[in-house]
Amino acid sequence: MAFSFWGDARAYARAARLPTDRREQVRRQIWRRAGERLRDRALSLGGLIIKVGQFLSARADLFPAEFLRPLQALQDQVPPAPWAAVAHRLAEAYGPGWEQALGPVEEQALAAASLGQVHRGRLAATGEPVALKIQRPGIETLVAVDLGALRRVLRVVERVVPVARRLGAMALLAEFESMVYRELDYQREAEAMEAFARHYRNQPGLYVPMAYREWTRRTVLVMEYVEGARFTDVVAGPSPETLARRLIDLYLDQILVQGLVQVDPHPGNFLVDATGRLVLLDFGMVMEFSAAERQWMTRLVMAAVVGRAGAVVAALEALGFIRPEADRVLLRQALSLLLRQLGQARLEPGPETERLAAVVQEFVYEKPLQFPARYLFLGRALGILFGLLTRLAADLDWVAVLREEGLPRVARVQEDGAGGAWEAWVGALLGAIGGEQAAWAGQQWAQALAETWRRWRELPGRIAELAEQWEGGTVPTRPQWSPLLRRLDRLERRLAQLNWTVLATLLAAGAYLHPWAGDGQLAWALYALAALAFVKGWWSGRSGRS
Repeated sequence: MAFSFWGDARAYARAARLPTDRREQVRRQIWRRAGERLRDRALSLGGLIIKVGQFLSARADLFPAEFLRPLQALQDQVPPAPWAAVAHRLAEAYGPGWEQALGPVEEQALAAASLGQVHRGRLAATGEPVALKIQRPGIETLVAVDLGALRRVLRVVERVVPVARRLGAMALLAEFESMVYRELDYQREAEAMEAFARHYRNQPGLYVPMAYREWTRRTVLVMEYVEGARFTDVVAGPSPETLARRLIDLYLDQILVQGLVQVDPHPGNFLVDATGRLVLLDFGMVMEFSAAERQWMTRLVMAAVVGRAGAVVAALEALGFIRPEADRVLLRQALSLLLRQLGQARLEPGPETERLAAVVQEFVYEKPLQFPARYLFLGRALGILFGLLTRLAADLDWVAVLREEGLPRVARVQEDGAGGAWEAWVGALLGAIGGEQAAWAGQQWAQALAETWRRWRELPGRIAELAEQWEGGTVPTRPQWSPLLRRLDRLERRLAQLNWTVLATLLAAGAYLHPWAGDGQLAWALYALAALAFVKGWWSGRSGRS
């Protein structure tokens, strides 16, 4: 399969020589065939490769529709295991007389996924309708085989691919392995479901089904049965924009407030019930973040939304994303550029979105950054969420949603921990006077002041370090510009050169035409100005080269 995708890449590159209309048609066919091939191979192999396909199917921000459409079948159209094997699994969990103890279970599966499938049942004791999530027979063996294959492949990849080494591919695999085995423990999932249900008990517009702990086993999860439609297929009820806002608010709350994050938000894990509530399903892949981590992630979100690059760098450093040797000044400059572009972005698919995605990807994989495995899974979840938002409401101004709804609530939960109780005190004081927006603005002002004070305190140490470097002859005479900043610098030089060249052309044209009016001195003055403008344009193009 890997070689087949390499062949697709070669064919995609060769299509560049075709006429425009034909080129686009050929490339769409290549994407469609690639999606179909991945879907068919995943369904035939089963196991973890289905999860890879599910992840890719939600990345509408990165892949074209022709590739994604075939992969949608991996969300909830995975073929279920035969009923005889499922009944054997129930007998292993509850004993030979499982039907008398648990209750009748419909043989037809409601949905099937890579690790388990869902059947409708009815509790024998109460007659309540329930949904049973039952592990696929033999899945433990298949998972062990897949993980062993991934381990052997990634050992080789990490040796030969620099990006894999920088990302820590083996550490990522270790985290993924522990997460998969946690996902296979349905008693742990029932605990997570109960935690989410308690947290969102009084949240309007959201609902978490109840888990029946007394009937749940390690391989069988028994939960409340809820009727509903997939949220991407809702015809009547909440508007797509309303659902998109709920998703943004939901994940802000999980990451910054609750500390438990469902990191597999593909469309099959959400329903919309008859009352219009967003129903959350499947809590097998859940990650927990400490209070200190949430504090710094809170600061990161707030600083990113208002475009404070220095505060973003401080938060990234506290979370372990910045390498010790990284140049913080250049990183702040790159982040400032990136935040300006993100602040003007919309979710509407098109060339602008593709260009912005490419810029973000290049920035993410720059050498000054490193990626702890746990945050890569959080980033994966946010990437899937971005794809869902693209499908729901492409023209939604998501930055405005964060400013209007998310950040005031974040300000209310800002506590001591990540470097300053007084910022929270300032926010609480202004909040009592002017409400949530004033509280949030107060915290931003206090954090900016604290950051400035911290940099001033560090200044003597930096001066002493620079003096030592000067004495040792190791002071760098030229910064090592990242590719992103180099491209920005080239773009600015080319724009300046273009402006001066256009001005020189206009002045020369005016000088050439003006003698017809009988004033030769003015014509020569215009020629002189045109020459100066041309020299200035040439120098603008030369400056900054090395």
